[in-house]
Amino acid sequence: MLHFIPYTALLPRIQSVKHTLWIGTADTKGLYVEVGSRSEKY
Repeated sequence: MLHFIPYTALLPRIQSVKHTLWIGTADTKGLYVEVGSRSEKY
């Protein structure tokens, strides 16, 4: 079953991965994260 998870909910899950992470998406190159007061490419 597929579920849509917004990036704001996805980032904490990504950071807590201990083994393997599988992401099915059309485009991950547009993913940015907030670092302090700026954004960086993830």
